[in-house]
Amino acid sequence: MRLKRRGKASVLEAMAPDSRRRDLDGPRFERKRSVLEEVALDKTRINIANPQELLEIPGVDPAGRDAILRHRAAHGPIRDADELAQLLGCSQPQPAWTGEIDYDPADDTAPEAPGA
Repeated sequence: MRLKRRGKASVLEAMAPDSRRRDLDGPRFERKRSVLEEVALDKTRINIANPQELLEIPGVDPAGRDAILRHRAAHGPIRDADELAQLLGCSQPQPAWTGEIDYDPADDTAPEAPGA
């Protein structure tokens, strides 16, 4: 059987999967994904957190927790640190929030936390 040549690649090579393509299911990708998941697990997801989890956020006291729960029920998810600061009566977001809070899901279909 003769192979037809197209440039430098044979027909069989053209039909084979591209070996230069990055394998997204390989161990290298798994390692990166697990690191990202660990980082995400350390943050409090403010739009689905329960009342006890909200108290673990730096600067949130019981009154702030209640304000967050009322806001989520009436207006939907909190979109960013500026909105949270305004809600808690702060002039600007606290630097600690950057590493502590995840604002996803921040769309209008964000599920409410159980028991909230």
